[in-house]
Amino acid sequence: KNEGVDIHVCHADGGGNHGSDNCCDTTENYGDDDGDGVPGGCTNSCEARLKPDLTVTKKSETWINPESPENRRYNVTCTVENIGIVDALPCVIRVSIDDGAWQDSPVVQLNASGRKNHTFGTFTMSGTSDEITVRVDPEGEIDEWDEGNNHLTNTWYAKPDLTVTAFDVPRAGNLTLFTDSTANATIVNIGTVSTKGAFDVTLCVNGEEVKDGTFRVIEELAPGDEIFRSFNWFVGASNEIKVVADSGGEIDEWDEGNNDANETRSLGGGEDPKDPINTDPKPFIRGNLPEGPDTEIDLDEVTPGGGVDYDMDELGGNDSTSGCVSKERVSAQLFRSTPFLSDVSDIVVSSSGLAVIGALSLLLLFYFGYRGELTAHRRNNR
Repeated sequence: KNEGVDIHVCHADGGGNHGSDNCCDTTENYGDDDGDGVPGGCTNSCEARLKPDLTVTKKSETWINPESPENRRYNVTCTVENIGIVDALPCVIRVSIDDGAWQDSPVVQLNASGRKNHTFGTFTMSGTSDEITVRVDPEGEIDEWDEGNNHLTNTWYAKPDLTVTAFDVPRAGNLTLFTDSTANATIVNIGTVSTKGAFDVTLCVNGEEVKDGTFRVIEELAPGDEIFRSFNWFVGASNEIKVVADSGGEIDEWDEGNNDANETRSLGGGEDPKDPINTDPKPFIRGNLPEGPDTEIDLDEVTPGGGVDYDMDELGGNDSTSGCVSKERVSAQLFRSTPFLSDVSDIVVSSSGLAVIGALSLLLLFYFGYRGELTAHRRNNR
């Protein structure tokens, strides 16, 4: 029954589930003795816990010759524990490799909470990696509380593995727009063998490599070795900053997907200087040869809603540079006094364009004049 306080932890001797003084290891789905001496429904009865529980808690691999692992010979070390509440009988630990190799080792009796370390070897890797499993009591000879925690499996490989473990970029509040800043990166070989070759470390901002943004690493990085590199970069309004180890893909690594680190820094208050706003009159280009802007036409004199009057001599000019520019460029600001053009900007009209506009205007005047005459004539003939 779920009344009062009748749930107790399991006793070391396994006593429990009698009357209203039940002993269970759960506070749900339990029941009292109904008088017949049979436990009334405790899901995990205390008696079931009176068993050993063997498990593999750790395992690792080491090269026989760490300085020269090319021969691919290694040992396997593991830790076996009895996490049950009673002692376990002697059993076997087995190491098996995915290529079919295996070794057994006997284990002395493990008391409750007992622990034992054991090393197996020597194994030779057939390729560049082995899948290794360590299992305690592989034949199921020990009656345990949990039969599903008796093994550990991992992959041991023979490759370097470069990764960025630290990438330090100043906070946005410490950056100044349109100035140079720094970014510092630490690259570590977390693999099991040395890099055995040179590689590049590159910094990119917004997808483009920065100036002098690639460092060549020529020193060999052994497992666990690290290098530090510092970069300069130009601060824009929006900055996606990325550092990549082995940016040229020269090192055959165990994991090719952990080679980069990214940071984002956004600053307001300005446009990216790579796309500056140019308010100067653009020069005329003839034959791809730029010429200087016309100094006779001052666009600063033009105000919204107003216009500027120029003599035909100013706009006509001669074949000099100033004359060519004045003939070929007329800013749209000259037309701001005209209502339907007042909202238009950045329009460039050539002298030939002005001639066409004039001709069209004359044609329209002729058309409407002729139409008016025709209408009047018809009315007069009525």
